[in-house]
Amino acid sequence: MILLDTIGGDNASTDGSPERILKKYGDQVTLLQNAENLGGSGGFNTGLRLVLEKGYSYAMCLDDDAMVDEQAIAELYTYLEQHPDTGMAGARVYHTQMPEYVQ
Repeated sequence: MILLDTIGGDNASTDGSPERILKKYGDQVTLLQNAENLGGSGGFNTGLRLVLEKGYSYAMCLDDDAMVDEQAIAELYTYLEQHPDTGMAGARVYHTQMPEYVQ
C-alpha cells in the first residue's frame, strides 16, 4: 500500500473553490492558496516547494482537469523504486473527447 498526501493549489480563485474543497475534504488535503494567479507553472512551483520542505521522495503534478487511471500512481511509483537512477517519470496523456489521440 502506498501512502499519499494530497496537496492542492488555488491560484486566487474567486468562485468559492477553496471553501468547497476544504468543506468536502477537510484535513485529507493540504490546500495552498496563492494571493494572486501565478499561472500553471507558478501554482505547481508553490506545491513543489512544500514537497521539498517536507522531504518527500516523489511528487506528481496534475492539472485540475486531469483524470488518473487507477493503476497509474502505483505503476509510476513501482518503476521509480526499481530504477533509482531515474529522475522523472510520466504517463501518457489522452484527450478525453478523442481517446485515440495522445497529447
